Amino acid sequence: MKNLFLLVLLFFTAEFSYTQEINFLWLHNDVKKSVAPITAKGNYDFVLASFNPRTGLPENFSKTIPDSIPVFFFPDISYREFLIESFLNDEFTLKRKFSFSKNDILVLGLNYKLNETLNISGLLKEDENWLIENLSVNMKPKRLYVITYESKQIIPGNNFSNIPDTLLPDEIYFISLNDLKSKVGKSQTIAVLLNNNEISLKYFSNKKIRKKSIKAVRYKLAAQNNAKRQIKNIKIIAEEYKNSFSFSPPVFEGSSFYLTDKDGIVTCLDSTRKILWEYDAMGTIISQPVLLKNLLIFTTMEGDVIILDKTSGEQIESLGIDDAIVSSPVLFTYTGNKELLYGNRSGKTDAIAVATASGSVYAYSVPAFEELWINEDNKFNFEGELITANNKIIFFNSKGILHNIDPATGWTIWKWQEKTESAKLISNFLVSKKNLFFVLSNNKLYKMDLLLGKRLWKTKTGKISGRIEFDKESNIILTNAEQIKIISQNTGKVLRKIKVKENNFGLSSNLVFTDTEVYFGSKNGKVYRITKSKNIKSFTTGINPVSYVMKVNEGIFIIFDFFNNFKIINLNL
Repeated sequence: MKNLFLLVLLFFTAEFSYTQEINFLWLHNDVKKSVAPITAKGNYDFVLASFNPRTGLPENFSKTIPDSIPVFFFPDISYREFLIESFLNDEFTLKRKFSFSKNDILVLGLNYKLNETLNISGLLKEDENWLIENLSVNMKPKRLYVITYESKQIIPGNNFSNIPDTLLPDEIYFISLNDLKSKVGKSQTIAVLLNNNEISLKYFSNKKIRKKSIKAVRYKLAAQNNAKRQIKNIKIIAEEYKNSFSFSPPVFEGSSFYLTDKDGIVTCLDSTRKILWEYDAMGTIISQPVLLKNLLIFTTMEGDVIILDKTSGEQIESLGIDDAIVSSPVLFTYTGNKELLYGNRSGKTDAIAVATASGSVYAYSVPAFEELWINEDNKFNFEGELITANNKIIFFNSKGILHNIDPATGWTIWKWQEKTESAKLISNFLVSKKNLFFVLSNNKLYKMDLLLGKRLWKTKTGKISGRIEFDKESNIILTNAEQIKIISQNTGKVLRKIKVKENNFGLSSNLVFTDTEVYFGSKNGKVYRITKSKNIKSFTTGINPVSYVMKVNEGIFIIFDFFNNFKIINLNL
């Protein structure tokens, strides 16, 4: 096998060595012990290694790569996963971005994935600064290649809207690694040659060297100006730009909004944009806070659970766990037998549960933080969110196993996994009475009996692009790139389809209902209105993507995006 791969790479090298263009080797996530050796005779400009951080590097990987060839560890993971793995591993070498220059050609790799559940991609402020720095150092290169994982349908837009035109070359090409992989099937090693807009691929399949050639996506500076969103159909009453990325929409109660950002800042503001208080958690917040009576409870990835007075922002209590917390705190009522110093005399105590990177679930009373139990049955990392449903604690792990935990004892009641096909959670959860709904990576919507852990039905959905939600009749609304589907929660049958001809469309916010209409926000930065007759209209807001929509008065809405920017708008209806 080793000699065979050596022969393959020598063939790649001989074919590509004459060119002055960019020639790199891409090693996939699924490469294990069969990593192709790279000899000193190889003329690759660099190597991309896309190994999953949880599985680690293949055996003897470093010995196969000469010191003269740069290696970039560039995984297909979201920004949330990247932060978790960086925190867990002090020697973490996987990167969200990389830079390589050769003569007057610049290659920039950038993983745009921010929120995996909603399939949201985009640039952080730190990414924009990094782009500007690399373009400045390279003094406006003749040609720029931007390598990402996202498909070409997501890439065009305002990628360079904040980058000065004077730094950008005339020739800019986008290359999606996921698109390349789809062209070569299960091949684990791909040699890639970039020659202007031509992408030549060489890969090993069925014991043969195979070749393919595709086009890179051209990005034009003239299109950049057109891509800057023009606000239409709305009147802006007020707006505020924080430009601080958040992993979750705001929490709203009364007239106050509670915002968190990845840098650990918690902000309370009212609907007039007045900041009531701010709190610095001195950590990384990757989950949504919860409200309980007069308390605001949230977690940090560094292992802190913090309780604030929601009115004043003063810290009431904090707890440190010797593990990275990777979920929001979920509320439940503890009815177990453990004697508590500060327990409720009624036998019912307010409590929270949190999930950690090691796979454990911890439960504590609130606000005293007395330990109730620890569940360590899960041996894998968490996938998606931790929720409570009918006072049971529910979650999926990365192996596609659904867990149901009894909150009184911390014991696992049942586990369920799709046996017929390997599938993981790709949506949020919906709960209705004793039933649970979710979509898996096999593109099927499931209805589960929460008591028995039994699947009641599953139905094909196609690839979803955002959240799933209930409509006013408690049927399920989900979206893909071009349409809205409404599915009966009783039977799983598609009741109706509504076509949407918009780029990067996908439900990314809550739903707002009136007597005759429903409103929601999308990944493309628009607010959509659907009337009772199923007519649909879109409103471009100028913020992107929309994470929260709230109706204030007739035609007046407050909208937020995932960068904590918000606007109060009047839709010209």
